[in-house]
Amino acid sequence: MNRIEKKLQTLQEKNEKAFITYITAGLPDMEHCAKLIRAQEEAGLDILELGIPFSDPAADGPVIQDASYRSICKGTNVKGVFTAVEEVRKDCEVPIVFMMYYNTILYYGVEAFAKKCAETGVDGLIIPDLPKEEQFELAEALEHTENAPILIQLVAPVSADRIP
Repeated sequence: MNRIEKKLQTLQEKNEKAFITYITAGLPDMEHCAKLIRAQEEAGLDILELGIPFSDPAADGPVIQDASYRSICKGTNVKGVFTAVEEVRKDCEVPIVFMMYYNTILYYGVEAFAKKCAETGVDGLIIPDLPKEEQFELAEALEHTENAPILIQLVAPVSADRIP
């Protein structure tokens, strides 16, 4: 079990709900982003969704689109986010889920990305622009990577025939 599964199991045993927050990586800058993650863990956060800025975040609303733009303007990139997560992992065990777009993974390299996630302690991935029918390459890379993050599926009201 990874950190997400352990946290959800603990919450279920206590009959409690998960407190999950979202922040955009790199805001207000990478140093303060790491401090925000630690502060949220201290405040009782159960799971953190960390948005990886993308130049065309079509699946997001205007607030997250603006945050993504501002973060990119500050120089945030996936390599810098991995460095920040690696630093946070030295003293923070909150489950971290990357919310990101598939082009970022393709550019990084699918296998290299899966390996880097495992090395730095990323627990989950939400990729809104990656349909279930197109997940085979990433799913295979994650399956063959020890301690790889889990792929979290989004479910919409029209997803009924695609839910396992």
